[in-house]
Amino acid sequence: MDTLRGISCIAVVIFHLNEPIPFQNNFYQSFAKFGWMGVPVFFIVSGYCIQLAAARSNSALSFFGKRFFRIYPPYIFSIILVLSVCAIKKLTIGVNDVTVLPSSFPAWIATILLMTNPASSIPTINWVYWTLTYEVIFYLIVSISLLNKRMRLPTLYIFAFLSVIPGSEHYFFVLNQFSFFSLGASLNELNRGNRAESISLFILSILGILLKQPPVSLVVASLSYFSILFSLNDSEKKITRENWFSQVGEASYSLYLSHVPIGCYLLLQFRTGLWIEFLPLHIFYDLVVLATCLIAAKILYNLVEKPSMLIAKKI
Repeated sequence: MDTLRGISCIAVVIFHLNEPIPFQNNFYQSFAKFGWMGVPVFFIVSGYCIQLAAARSNSALSFFGKRFFRIYPPYIFSIILVLSVCAIKKLTIGVNDVTVLPSSFPAWIATILLMTNPASSIPTINWVYWTLTYEVIFYLIVSISLLNKRMRLPTLYIFAFLSVIPGSEHYFFVLNQFSFFSLGASLNELNRGNRAESISLFILSILGILLKQPPVSLVVASLSYFSILFSLNDSEKKITRENWFSQVGEASYSLYLSHVPIGCYLLLQFRTGLWIEFLPLHIFYDLVVLATCLIAAKILYNLVEKPSMLIAKKI
């Protein structure tokens, strides 16, 4: 699954590097504009992994503790990274022109607790943080279901069913994306031999995606589903285990968190004129930025993410 994570994260990075500039009708930007599709892939992979962790967890507290140390230390470090870039801009050009920082104590608390948009009206300071809010709510839902282990699957069914109801996302925002999580969870149930549970979750998830998401999302979801299924086959693990994308995938969370402040907020300010208008230079610049972000992500992974994962495993 690291290969899938790596490909998806690079797609998101390329998308964000090109989102701030006017669209030009060329093959590169036509490809880049679909990079957002990496996000549903993350949700599907997350659904699989979280369902796997929930099935193995001893308690709700243990589960949530593990997830907390999995995502929060790198997240907090990424906030510091954003603030550092804002400070650099302020010192060099006299103004922070990259993002609007929280202006009140409650807004800072919401930012730290990942309760910004879409959980509230408080804007995020990093373009990717909105997806982490969905992740945290999904963790909370699974944690609550583990208070009584017999409710683990029924809780998934309930939310997967609610996700199919038109307009339900207006009452609980997470239902807008929950079908991707439940699709990943259905794969885990299939891998555990729970075929009936897997099929029912799969049907509800596909219906939710059809009703709530753009048509292309169904294609992405289907490709992700069968890619994960392929990677779970013992005879195929050697094919998918070791490659460059899987190495990127190992540090994909660090890359996901850091590429906006480093790649977009800091480095894109120098991509002007011919660096945008002349396609070979445009692509070359983006590749240099991507390489820089990959190096930074590897450092963040080794210094923060990997140690926090080791702590999570001990809980």
